[in-house]
Amino acid sequence: MQEQRDLDAHVHDNDELSALIDRIAARIGGKRVVVHLPQDTHIPERAVLAAPAQHHLAAAMQAEWPARTESEPPLRPLRLFDRPEPIKVPFATVPDGAPHQFTWRRALHAVVRVEGPERIAMEWWREGKQLTRDYFRVEDAEGLRFWIFRDGLYDSELMDEEGKPVPANWYVHGLFA
Repeated sequence: MQEQRDLDAHVHDNDELSALIDRIAARIGGKRVVVHLPQDTHIPERAVLAAPAQHHLAAAMQAEWPARTESEPPLRPLRLFDRPEPIKVPFATVPDGAPHQFTWRRALHAVVRVEGPERIAMEWWREGKQLTRDYFRVEDAEGLRFWIFRDGLYDSELMDEEGKPVPANWYVHGLFA
């Protein structure tokens, strides 16, 4: 069905996009075609909501994302993993330091540059005990850049029932481009 356009050309800019989303959703399913909407939280894995594009295209077009500072490297990686992947850290500078090397996916990475820590406390109103995270932007000797974090602090958060310190767990949460 053909429709006459208004004099304001910007009102119907996304008509073609809506039609394309409808065609793709009819073929592969409406839940598979998504748009990303920003969420008001500081927790990295909850900062974006994937919503069906057929119902939320207008909201996605008007969504305001945090602006990046020009001439500054990004604070968050372009690619976050669905679940952070564990890494093996033989030792780190305690209490707030980054590891000097780590093993991820059976490859040893020697850290040559570090930025951080960026401390992110979990949302207290959510159920279950969640540890505070210290995030670091690290670069290895080959130039790969990772976003890693230590799950928990080296004080009371990492004590077992007997009061003995428990080693912190380290994870890779994303990769920088």
